[in-house]
Amino acid sequence: MQWNKARDEVLIRFVLTLVVIPFVAACSSDIRDADQSELRIGNLGVQACPGILDETLYETVPAQDLTVSPTQSNESSDIPKFSIREGALFRYVAFSGDEFSGGQPTRAIKWQGPVAVLLQGDSNYLGEAINALKEVARITGHQIAITDDPTQANFTICVALTYPENIDTLNRWNFSEIDSLGFGGAGIVSWNTDREIVQARVTIPRTTQSGLQREDQHIRSTIWEETVQSFGLINDFLAGLFSDTEHWKTSLFVEGPDARTVGMSDFDQRMLTALYHHIPVGSTWVEALQYIDIDDG
Repeated sequence: MQWNKARDEVLIRFVLTLVVIPFVAACSSDIRDADQSELRIGNLGVQACPGILDETLYETVPAQDLTVSPTQSNESSDIPKFSIREGALFRYVAFSGDEFSGGQPTRAIKWQGPVAVLLQGDSNYLGEAINALKEVARITGHQIAITDDPTQANFTICVALTYPENIDTLNRWNFSEIDSLGFGGAGIVSWNTDREIVQARVTIPRTTQSGLQREDQHIRSTIWEETVQSFGLINDFLAGLFSDTEHWKTSLFVEGPDARTVGMSDFDQRMLTALYHHIPVGSTWVEALQYIDIDDG
């Protein structure tokens, strides 16, 4: 997934008119400036999965609350510990990026208010998205619910559409300039000037541009990746950058043709735990270091 920042003058206009800054992610794709006219704050309305051609072929997951009790969540008073290299990778994933990732925040972003997810798509893969959301709810302790009412959603996930439906959905969301050749999924996350996420949209194709079915595990891996990244761990990393660690093999956020991880690794969970239970929203990396333990031994 690559994050590219819109031009400075566009960002200023977003702040002045909407007080919300949108960023886009797409696996193996080139992201360009977003059209601000289609942005909405905290309500997708009819913009659910607009590219679906035949609604009878897909399902909408019924409303259900995924929030867990405090005793069930992964909340811990213990300060999360990371090695020096893990700290560098955490910073890369949540606070910064490389030359291909111009749209990443330089401060911690995360949801502060309740998350209402509209989940539509191929019934063969909806369960995978529910599993990912349940795991995020368990780790973060955040209030997350699935809604079947598009007007109540602030997070929409379109799962395993055909390639044309996927592209049409992005077009209707006014992200038609995404270079979709070969990408496995796209995520659009918007946050306000306080770095609070207010809206997210994810779409994942099950077929390629030529109409071929994508590998089952790749689809499932992309569902997990895009879903988790929409909670603030937004940047992928190339395996070669951290090949001296085990995480290039196990992390959900490894970018590359061989990425097939389904579920979060221990390291991924520690990053999400640190972000939601210890690091204040809007923190810079330097400020975040006060709340985590980097082991230099």
